[in-house]
Amino acid sequence: MKNIFYTLIILLFGLLLPLSAQEESSGEIEGKVYDVVDKKPSLEGFKRNYEKYIRKALVYPEDAFIKRVEGKVYVSFVVDRNGEVKDVFISRSSSNLLNAEAVRVIQKTSGRWKPGMVDKQPVNTRMVLPVDFRMTADDRSAADVLAKFDQAGIRPLFVLDKKIVSGVLKLDDYNVRSIRVIKGKKAVELYGEEGKNGVVEITTKNGVDPIYKLN
Repeated sequence: MKNIFYTLIILLFGLLLPLSAQEESSGEIEGKVYDVVDKKPSLEGFKRNYEKYIRKALVYPEDAFIKRVEGKVYVSFVVDRNGEVKDVFISRSSSNLLNAEAVRVIQKTSGRWKPGMVDKQPVNTRMVLPVDFRMTADDRSAADVLAKFDQAGIRPLFVLDKKIVSGVLKLDDYNVRSIRVIKGKKAVELYGEEGKNGVVEITTKNGVDPIYKLN
């Protein structure tokens, strides 16, 4: 189990959003939708550097991570004249395991867009953005270790700074104060049925940011 931490990646389970790859945002689009505009929509805080936003917001889906699935998902959506994201769907994908997270990343931007402009007037604009899922060499090494647990049906409980956590999290080695592995009856006594496969307690020196916000 220590190999997981040598790669500085912990895979934590069970909190990823169950989004449909074809899920649409609520609300109808009023008026014409433009594919070509005088000025393209820009994302608050990132302007047209959409790739930077995606890298920051993306959380690798656990099944895709364990199976080392990589690739691009192209998400089509409309930025309406009020900056809301609507009519979201997958236009092209390398794997269905990546689709729900790609949709979530785009939907999370709703209300943060400056709309596209035609004749100096805000309009509804169709956008297509690629969401790129790439793993580092360390990611792949961690995935290989975690796949062995997954194949055996064993998913230990991870507790970070006294909180049960879930998702894909990267930790810098210098920020890890201690790692404690608890097994058997002691794990169940402390954490109930969730601890039956063992518990990994991690304490950091400086804390960590949330994996991602659900809202």
